[in-house]
Amino acid sequence: GEYSGSKALMSYEVGKQALDFLIAHSGTRHNLEVDFFGGEPLMNFDVVKQLVAYAREQEKIHNKNFRFTLTTNGVLLNDDVIEFANKEMYNVVLSLDGRKETNDRLRVTRNGKGSYDMILPKFKKLADARGQQGYYVRGTYTHYNTDFAADILHIADLGFKQLAMEPVVADPKEDYALKEEDLPVLMEQYDILAQEMLRRWEARDPEVYGLWEMMNGWVYDGFDVTYKALGVDFDKVYYESQTYLLGKDIVQKGLDMGIFYRREDGSVWIDLTADGLDQKLLLRGDGTSVYMTQDLGTAYRRFEENDLDDMIYVVGNEQNYHFQVLKLVLKKLGYDWSDHITHLSYGMVELPEGKMKSREGTVVDADDLIEGMVSTAREMSAELGKLDGCSEEEANAVSTMVGLGALKYFILKVDPKKTMLFDPRESIDFNGNTGPFIQYTHARIRSVLRKAAEAGIDFGGAATADYLREEIDLVKSLTEYPSVVKSAGENFAPSVVGAYVYELAKQFNGYYHDHSILKEENAGVRTMRLQLAQQVARVIKEGMKLLGIDVPERM
Repeated sequence: GEYSGSKALMSYEVGKQALDFLIAHSGTRHNLEVDFFGGEPLMNFDVVKQLVAYAREQEKIHNKNFRFTLTTNGVLLNDDVIEFANKEMYNVVLSLDGRKETNDRLRVTRNGKGSYDMILPKFKKLADARGQQGYYVRGTYTHYNTDFAADILHIADLGFKQLAMEPVVADPKEDYALKEEDLPVLMEQYDILAQEMLRRWEARDPEVYGLWEMMNGWVYDGFDVTYKALGVDFDKVYYESQTYLLGKDIVQKGLDMGIFYRREDGSVWIDLTADGLDQKLLLRGDGTSVYMTQDLGTAYRRFEENDLDDMIYVVGNEQNYHFQVLKLVLKKLGYDWSDHITHLSYGMVELPEGKMKSREGTVVDADDLIEGMVSTAREMSAELGKLDGCSEEEANAVSTMVGLGALKYFILKVDPKKTMLFDPRESIDFNGNTGPFIQYTHARIRSVLRKAAEAGIDFGGAATADYLREEIDLVKSLTEYPSVVKSAGENFAPSVVGAYVYELAKQFNGYYHDHSILKEENAGVRTMRLQLAQQVARVIKEGMKLLGIDVPERM
């Protein structure tokens, strides 16, 4: 390049100084990245080889590892270069813009001819020699090929497994520079590529399906970590990838029954306008499934396999219309069990900083939230002396229990249909309607019962005592627990259990503040109060367990 001087190839001395500079400023970093980039590095191949040799010498001296990348347009690529690249290059970038007409419009040789036919066999040979790893084909899309999805698919169909396509960066005055009016077509290309990936996935294309399996594995491994941290497990998992074909069979059944209809583009729809809804897509024109296809198959399989009485979908309120349509479509298909589908719709959760919505990118990572809750619980518990006398292991266990309890209770105490504001620090307050307040009440009662046992007080037998008004009220509250659970189940409202347990804990704390238990001199009264406290702790523990919340024995 010119670089403020005359046009020339880079000298070995300049390259050597660059490597020395990188080593000197790399600090403790072990891996150092160097890219031999254009113009065209193979025009200066001898210097490339010399610099690699020099870097290998310096690796031993400075305990570094150079990872070299070679970017080439392929014109000068030959067997010697391929052999050298396979030995020394961590990565190789092959410049190919896609279809022959796309590539040859801008990538021409000195004689003015396009390079496609010359470079393609060489690129295939290099990719195969590297075992289809450690390289990628990189294309550039310009104003001339705004339909670049076709170029990406062309490269993929040539057999290349690693590829990328980037927008050109150019002076707006250049004919090939991208224009603002190109944006709608450019955006459409990503939809085309996504749809083609789905089509190839359903066709069990080995490359696409293998990539999907690998990435899906990462997702489910991550899910397992998060679910384990939350104490969540499942008896059975239904995968949409295993039910969409059944969904397609159901769509065909609907066509045969005349309930669905096919449009000119081959897509399948149902007209629900007479039911006050809309027309709903059930199958795309290219035969690939949509969410509704998969949900039809999954619902059928769940009911048929498990002989269900009812099925409850716990899904956000943005899917209200979807489930309304799902039930109606199943009903029209003759599946009477569709009347036993319930969509338990829930509102969105917002943070003081704003909403959490995955589709808008304002996502709070669940693992980060859990970690933050546990850390905040540890900090606040220590400040209030709740961890005094605890070993490090006990402190960690209590902090985890309190942090997760605060998170779960703060969310579950609210009517699920309502949008809620979640404030992490407020949720860990040990006073008020919070999980930690209830957990601390349980730990407080368990402490009283332990002290009674340590003092040799036997409170296992029948107690004869006169009950105070507050004690009668506590007994009445305890007897309400079964009906509370029944009501919560019938109304799909865990908040009912949360409210009950909180009121019970608050009621006991008021009672305990005014009346002594262990210091009560009358043995019969003391026994009764210990038994009453024991039952309150038992119900608190059971109620919180229904919410997926553990309670500590000591705090």
